[in-house]
Amino acid sequence: MRAIRNVFEVNLKIITWISAAFIGLSTVLSVINVFLRYGFGTGWIWADEFSIYIVIVMVFLYQCNLEYRDDQLSISVLAEMFSGRPIVLKVMYFFRMAVTFLLYGILIRSGFALIKQNLKFQAMTPVMHVPLWILSLVVTIGLMLVLVYWIVKFLPEGKKEGENIG
Repeated sequence: MRAIRNVFEVNLKIITWISAAFIGLSTVLSVINVFLRYGFGTGWIWADEFSIYIVIVMVFLYQCNLEYRDDQLSISVLAEMFSGRPIVLKVMYFFRMAVTFLLYGILIRSGFALIKQNLKFQAMTPVMHVPLWILSLVVTIGLMLVLVYWIVKFLPEGKKEGENIG
């Protein structure tokens, strides 16, 4: 089981680097576009649209890393209040997991409906003419990765009861 965890942790590092590259690229494109607009009265219309899409992709890809490290929807205040009660901590943690699975399940279901609709109508982005189903698919995959990493998180690794909760 530790090997599976190691594979997923390497994947999380790759996702982190991809997300960092996307935010860097978006920043560079935006800065260049600002200089072009205010310095020369022109700009790259595609750069604005591209920046928006890569930030969206970055946010949804990185979401699984936040969940895996307990940095998203954190219950650390409650965990500190009940730090001496491992059963209460476990119940809160599983409740948080159930809520996460429910909400992400709804979002994933909606994502597939959106992909289907975008394919049906052949919807495209206004400037770059990228098919919207591709962007919807990337967002949906990001949401699905959150659930996969939640499952991997529960694989046995030999930690004490109540550790890594927060």
